[in-house]
Amino acid sequence: MMIYPKLYAENNRLSTVLIKKHLTEYNHLIKWKNSPSVLEIGHGDGGSSQRSFFPFLPRDLKEFVAVDKSEKMVEYAKKNSILPTMKIEKLDITTKQLPADYINRFDHIFGFFLMHMVKDPRQCFRNMHKSLKQGGSIFLNFFEQTPIDDSLDKLSKNPEWNMYGAENLISPYYYSFNSRLNWEEDLKEAGFHNYELFEDRGSFEFRNSNEFDNNLLSVCNFLPNIPADKQEDFKEYYKKLTRLDETINVRIEDGKEIISLNYKMFIIIATKN
Repeated sequence: MMIYPKLYAENNRLSTVLIKKHLTEYNHLIKWKNSPSVLEIGHGDGGSSQRSFFPFLPRDLKEFVAVDKSEKMVEYAKKNSILPTMKIEKLDITTKQLPADYINRFDHIFGFFLMHMVKDPRQCFRNMHKSLKQGGSIFLNFFEQTPIDDSLDKLSKNPEWNMYGAENLISPYYYSFNSRLNWEEDLKEAGFHNYELFEDRGSFEFRNSNEFDNNLLSVCNFLPNIPADKQEDFKEYYKKLTRLDETINVRIEDGKEIISLNYKMFIIIATKN
């Protein structure tokens, strides 16, 4: 659960660029219903969706509901919403008690940069399946391994920093030998047997080191658990640690850090039959 909406919103060009890329590439596989009911899970601050997702929405929307489990994110998104008919609600998509008014309600469900943060993917898929009408579809994109998984793993094993909850942010199949198989098993168990799972490998270059540091700090939801007198020390340690992640490449040009992320992402399109 993310708790720093402003910091995230101001430094989240990464998700905007890659959401737009994946929707452009795979939008033709979305079989849009007429006057559709759309649900976006993990809406976050909302800014990334406005810039990358909203242009793909059909004009005849019946309803658009956006949910996030973070109350701070929901409050921030409500203040910055641009769709007049949009509803923004607080909901943990992994809940064991899905609200009755969500069941069999939506034609399409979208989730961007969410699943790598979900601790119970199988329950998440079950709730998506329950929320869809028959013939409805989901569209998801997410990291196989996040840019901070290696750092979080090291923090969880460091005696100075391992008591603050860093391990809770590690992506669900970071320790798996075959994460793709795990995701497919979760999909099928939830009832999604008609699906396609694509992979995207690429590199994303941050504008500057501040964008990189602030982006990774904005998702560091365990930071409030660290005593105030230790937070600056932690931030310095975290800053150095994240540059050592195996997905991160750092080079120096004209005395400045140039930081790029070598990523692997999954894109899932599935239908409820």
